[in-house]
Amino acid sequence: MDEFVRVADKETGHHMSIPKARFDADPTLWRELKSDATYADGTPRPAKYKTDVSTEATKKSGNQAADIKE
Repeated sequence: MDEFVRVADKETGHHMSIPKARFDADPTLWRELKSDATYADGTPRPAKYKTDVSTEATKKSGNQAADIKE
């Protein structure tokens, strides 16, 4: 079974678990994180995608305050 490390992609900021061999092949692409790369059973943790808050906010339609019913 591969050993995994938790990393952040330097270009996108996404967090992911990758095999240590992939990290060692080109460590300049990644920033190693301190968080666990796998669950207790050895299953790699899912990716955590970085989003731009302002971009996500523009996707919302209308004013949220107007959606509140009194």
